[in-house]
Amino acid sequence: MSGSLIHTPPGAPALSLRDLIHRLARELRIAAAIADDCQDAIGDDDGIELAHETAVRLQGLDLLSQQLIEIGRVLDRLASDGVDGHASPTLLDEVCLSDVKQRLTGASAEGVRLPDLEIW
Repeated sequence: MSGSLIHTPPGAPALSLRDLIHRLARELRIAAAIADDCQDAIGDDDGIELAHETAVRLQGLDLLSQQLIEIGRVLDRLASDGVDGHASPTLLDEVCLSDVKQRLTGASAEGVRLPDLEIW
């Protein structure tokens, strides 16, 4: 994943709002899955006794994933309710992660998979 801005070339086609909304919802589901995986990695080990502060943070991570899923559902319903129109492709110029931008513009495969996370 890259962290630099990728500007839209002049003359790029407009983005379908319906498709963009569905893609945003899909990105939220990806983020929710990552949050769930992090929570599971820490919370599933029965041999670990968690400090109260850590347990509260895990509950916050759970709430975050639930919120992301619900916002994604709302966006999917919005797109399904007949949102028409197009957005300027420059709308996504501020998106710094190249893989996210490619998925949002439809430039990459539609298949959703969790990104490979690096352990540091």
